[in-house]
Amino acid sequence: MRTEALLRYHCSTPLSAAGFAELADDGKRERAARTCVLAREPAEDLVHSAGTVLRSATAQNPHLDADLVALLGRDPEPGVRRLVSVRPDLTEAERSRTDVEFDPSARCSPLPWVRDLEDDEEAMRRCATSAHVMLRRSAACAKNLPADVVDLLAHDEDWVVRLFLAEHCAQAPADVLLEMVQSWGGYSAARMVEHPNFPRQGTLRFADDPNPLTRGLALLDPKSTAELVERFSRDQDSGVRRRALRDQRLSAASVIRMLDDPHHGIRDEAAADPRLPTRVLATLLHDAATAARAAANPAIPETVMHHLLDR
Repeated sequence: MRTEALLRYHCSTPLSAAGFAELADDGKRERAARTCVLAREPAEDLVHSAGTVLRSATAQNPHLDADLVALLGRDPEPGVRRLVSVRPDLTEAERSRTDVEFDPSARCSPLPWVRDLEDDEEAMRRCATSAHVMLRRSAACAKNLPADVVDLLAHDEDWVVRLFLAEHCAQAPADVLLEMVQSWGGYSAARMVEHPNFPRQGTLRFADDPNPLTRGLALLDPKSTAELVERFSRDQDSGVRRRALRDQRLSAASVIRMLDDPHHGIRDEAAADPRLPTRVLATLLHDAATAARAAANPAIPETVMHHLLDR
């Protein structure tokens, strides 16, 4: 408790070298290097520390003097330089002078300080025009953006910027939403088709598209038919079949057939589908191999639910 109080106290009052040395373990020292106001001596020691973990923590310290930030911007460790490059106090010129190695396919999260500024339109404009892709990716995660910022991000060369825009922004354009649903197989694609800007009309033209992510979109068109739903329930791609199963126009007979689908996930969904006739549902519940899947079916009568619980 004393250590916690000490660390919080030094968020506004400089921490001396002696005070830093008294911290009990490496975890507390790392937190102090990242969050505390540091006196000049311990700050210099940390910037020249042999430990990459401590230098990385110091690179994130918002109170660090500019000359020490510049030193860390030339650090031999790429990870340290990368942390310096996304500091909020850097100018674009300073950011561009930091030599960073960036893997565009690496998993990333939006920068917290950019998320905190998402209601500041000017800050979002600065981030959207930054040469650093992480600032642009972070800006794209804002829930609401001005039209000019949306346009900039929608035409960004980085695919993840456009993906984040489609995932988060209420103003995401129709063409970006369509592009992402056609190219992104992640869970968030299901939410994108529910976006008010998603272009449902005209997707029927994709019914014979070789790309299954695109082909399945044909069911979203208001002009699509029950016949197409039945056809897609036999599609070679499991994702297209799953879309057909989730379509309320699919016949009960096809739902029963899909209990034997090659894909286990589709079999599970079919067993939980309330369109199943009572006799079929009863058969599933009495079979040890299918009972667990069928127990999720909302069509089970309440008395049967209590019977299953009592057993």
